[in-house]
Amino acid sequence: MSNPGEVEKQYCTRVTHVLCETQRHGVVMQALRDCKRCVTILWLNDVITRRQVLPPWMALHLPGIYLDTAPAGKHLISVSGFEGNDRWRVKEMCTSYFSKHNTLLISAKGDGKKVSYAKKWQIPVVNVQWLTDVMLGHFAAMNQMDHQMYQQFQNPPNFSFDPKLVPNLMVAWKAPINISQESYERVKRCASPVVIPKKPKKQKMETDENDNISDEQVTNPSYRIMFSMYSDTKDLQGIVRTNKLFFAIAKHATVVSERWLTASRDANRFLPEGDYPLELEDFDRQYGCDLDRTFATRNRNRLFEGKFFFVTPSVCPSKRIVADLIRCSGGIVEKHRRSSTQIEATAINSPFSYFIVTHEDDLHLVADLLRNKKDKMRIVCNAELIFSSILRQTFETEPYAVCVL
Repeated sequence: MSNPGEVEKQYCTRVTHVLCETQRHGVVMQALRDCKRCVTILWLNDVITRRQVLPPWMALHLPGIYLDTAPAGKHLISVSGFEGNDRWRVKEMCTSYFSKHNTLLISAKGDGKKVSYAKKWQIPVVNVQWLTDVMLGHFAAMNQMDHQMYQQFQNPPNFSFDPKLVPNLMVAWKAPINISQESYERVKRCASPVVIPKKPKKQKMETDENDNISDEQVTNPSYRIMFSMYSDTKDLQGIVRTNKLFFAIAKHATVVSERWLTASRDANRFLPEGDYPLELEDFDRQYGCDLDRTFATRNRNRLFEGKFFFVTPSVCPSKRIVADLIRCSGGIVEKHRRSSTQIEATAINSPFSYFIVTHEDDLHLVADLLRNKKDKMRIVCNAELIFSSILRQTFETEPYAVCVL
């Protein structure tokens, strides 16, 4: 930065701004009493991007007033119509999918597919102003979703807020910042233009396209190498559980250490992979598997053959990765969840063929199944079912079944 600020290790009178997430902290409370400017890291990022120090202009720039509870915690919120950074800002507090289980839709527009379904399912639709007001402590908004101010959908969406809602945070911005002469002189020195020598531009060399032709023989152009946890500073003899490892197992790819690549380069040909095994003892002990046996297993791409899965939106690392792993292992991923009646029929006609992979944030999507005492089969599981099945090349649902205590 051309005009850098100073960072104090402890709160003191010299501090002008306090970066924080919540107002419920002793230092922040004292800073507010001292009329210091309390803001979030998002404010700092935005003013650096704009190259101008401005008062907070959106709710995300201000520290929250809630600690362990949230007034909209009972709502399952979805968003619609926002794009780019606007969508990211709204999704900081909201889920990204929409179903009958949602209780509120925050939309950037007054129309659209989600809005149509919301009206059909009688789910309230509000603009981002409603979310802003609730974040800033305007609790009356919780019962005023139909108010005219929350039904006006501007383009672009309006993320600004009424400073009167947070006078304790905005009063500091009305008073000038008093700095010492020493600090002022330091700022002047930092602001002095510094001439940075320009790097000499590389001259473009005109070459004949035929100069790039090499007589060197390509040993085996069919090799396609993928790197996972690769280090250019040390040779990792062990192995780490990564998404790439799961895909390599499912796709029958050979997994070797870095030494194989280095030795192949020195020999100018691809050497036998079996001469460069990985150290698997610690990995096998940690995850309760035998990778040597896993790598020797045939038809790893058919592990989930004949099985159908539904993956809920919040699974980790992501719904797309989990679904792709299932498909690579021969399983079928369905777009929509089957009803309780359909699942019961499947259990009779084709037992152990339908499973739901979910996350604790999505339990509302499978609550009817978890409450069903007739369900003797464990069909609702967490994502570890997929990962461990691939590592061990076995399919056992009991350890990963989701239960209601």
